[in-house]
Amino acid sequence: SFSSVGNLRKAETTIIIEIFVVPPKRSADAVVDLRNLFDKFRYEDMILFRHGLEGSLHFCFTQDFLKTEVDRQKELMEESANLSFKKYDGLLKAEHGT
Repeated sequence: SFSSVGNLRKAETTIIIEIFVVPPKRSADAVVDLRNLFDKFRYEDMILFRHGLEGSLHFCFTQDFLKTEVDRQKELMEESANLSFKKYDGLLKAEHGT
């Protein structure tokens, strides 16, 4: 859960929550692709949950705002955006089917 990430986070880090939206019938494949991105960028503390009927996938992770860490987050977000738009014809921001 979101609180689990907060309880485990290192001092001086922030919890980030993002939304990755895909057509609902493609959400299982998107979960696998997102997990692969988190592994690629070494976000071990990430959690992922979804609103299955809408295809909204929420992901949370902790972020340090040192320059190198900001660059890592930027790369993660760029790749997740490209994945959502190009592979899944999805969005980055939506909530409960909006």
